[in-house]
Amino acid sequence: MSDASFEDLYRRELRSMVALGTTLTGSREAGLDLAHEAMVRAYRNWDDVGGLERPGAWIRRVLINLAIDHARRRQRERRALARIEPARGERDVNAPGHRAFRRGDRGGDERDEQEQGRQDESEASHGASVPFGVHERAGGSRSG
Repeated sequence: MSDASFEDLYRRELRSMVALGTTLTGSREAGLDLAHEAMVRAYRNWDDVGGLERPGAWIRRVLINLAIDHARRRQRERRALARIEPARGERDVNAPGHRAFRRGDRGGDERDEQEQGRQDESEASHGASVPFGVHERAGGSRSG
């Protein structure tokens, strides 16, 4: 078969290959990537693939194998992320969003929570956000 035959096969099979890849991966983008990769492999091996009775079947098999590899790779990535991410409910105290990080310390106590509560009350009653500790440093009182 010639390059023209590959082009015919490409036009005839691409849509069904993308659909198969999308079905196997659950992602249109991944399905499209896998379909194109299968077609590239067919083109690179066209001297052998073009001589097959059903070259489209060969390309589908390659696509299925690529989808299996894709799923295995994603599973390995999920396992790796699970190992490096803190357990659900546990937050890294060194993370910028964590309250201890914002306070500048890494331990918490009841006093910090009480002070945070007073700050929240002050902000609510004044309708503005006042940085923690500003009232004390300025010699003012928290009550107004």
